Amino acid sequence: MSRPLPSLAALLTAVTLALGVVGVVGVEATGAPAAPRDPGRAHAPVLDHRSGVGPATVARAQGPYGRLVSGRGAAYLPAPMSVEGRDGYLFYGEDFDSACLDGEQFDLGLRRMRAFARMLRAAGKRVLFSVAPNKSGVLPGELAGLPHGSCDRSGLRHQAAALDAFRDADFIAMRARLARMAARGVQLYWHMDTHWTTVASTRYAFQVARRLDLRLAKRQRYAPARRTILPDLMQLQGIYDVRETAPARRTTTRVRVAEGPSGAEDPAAPGWADQSWESRPAARTWRGRSLLVGDSFTFTALESLRPLFRHGRFLWIGLASLDEIAAAMAEADTVVLEVVQRYVGRSVLLQPSFRKTLQQALAERS
Repeated sequence: MSRPLPSLAALLTAVTLALGVVGVVGVEATGAPAAPRDPGRAHAPVLDHRSGVGPATVARAQGPYGRLVSGRGAAYLPAPMSVEGRDGYLFYGEDFDSACLDGEQFDLGLRRMRAFARMLRAAGKRVLFSVAPNKSGVLPGELAGLPHGSCDRSGLRHQAAALDAFRDADFIAMRARLARMAARGVQLYWHMDTHWTTVASTRYAFQVARRLDLRLAKRQRYAPARRTILPDLMQLQGIYDVRETAPARRTTTRVRVAEGPSGAEDPAAPGWADQSWESRPAARTWRGRSLLVGDSFTFTALESLRPLFRHGRFLWIGLASLDEIAAAMAEADTVVLEVVQRYVGRSVLLQPSFRKTLQQALAERS
């Protein structure tokens, strides 16, 4: 049995760091550092709260490229870390900064993902890649006021349309699929957390299995459950006494997952950012050495992804070094890449400098 994954919210507060690349977010799918809690503001515990009650929002001092978010000829202050929506939903401020600011950069990021996959395919790798949709990209009906007004509105529509129209043989399109489920009343995202629930992440894992081998997909089993978390949008604001409970899907596939040693080169690096595992019986898994490269959305889906792969490894973008990721890609037989929507236009993995690093690693491996 593999050990349980640590609290994601606790991890996010610990991993907001920069890689020194100007204009590029270093750690994918994390928030700004948690502001110190105001000791004068009382906050009563809310236990097992299904819809959530949002606290006063905490402003972020920096936008993606500095103190202002500039889009469509206007300059805006960065969105607050937590943006209140309807029905108790809270949304992550960077979703709106990205929507207002990125524009054509988002489309460029999608094209770079395709080029990235093409490079790995040319090297003989089996490749799958995806964009994990923001909560705001799947639940637009739950949005209330937008921090940057029409700039956010048009940007969110543009990103949704771009994701839905994007085509590649190895691209796993998730946004429209999840939006259709949400329209039927299925809860796919936490109210007070930035991430999808296992109701959504198991759908992603199933699509990964389906693309690899239809027989592998048919072996996957899930059972309804409920789950309680410490939501990250609370902890990132210094609030640690709120929990949220939501419907879940528990992975019950008949595969045993044994966790391997962390492959982190730096002994001080967090082990959960570089995980390896073995799954048995081998006949019920995907063959060869498989590498999952992604952000906290892949991390939250590992429970259902790990049983798919006979020999698996996960590297967290921004925590594993770029050299380490490139070397691991060169060694792998299968590469599954995920980047969350808000960082498609700025991910460190989609910059030309990393493509050069990867080319060198592939050449050394050949």
